[in-house]
Amino acid sequence: MKENIRMLVTFGFMAVLALTLSLTMISLGQLHAGNNSMGKRVEANHYITAAANDMRDTLHLGLESLKTMQLKEDLLERGNVHQACNQIPCRHG
Repeated sequence: MKENIRMLVTFGFMAVLALTLSLTMISLGQLHAGNNSMGKRVEANHYITAAANDMRDTLHLGLESLKTMQLKEDLLERGNVHQACNQIPCRHG
């Protein structure tokens, strides 16, 4: 009888230990997957933010060129500013 109780307690302890270890392994796997997913999201967000900043800078340069063209009285100078405005690089595709 005492041997049966000892065996039952031993198996119970081993079952709890096995469940704890399996839960730990599953949790670590989920944390790793979440970390990888977060890295991809951060990278995508960085790309989108960089593209938005590039578009903002391009629009700002174009606006400055238009203001400069308005202030120029010489048509040749206006044409030069217009050509410079058309050559502003546009990196967001």
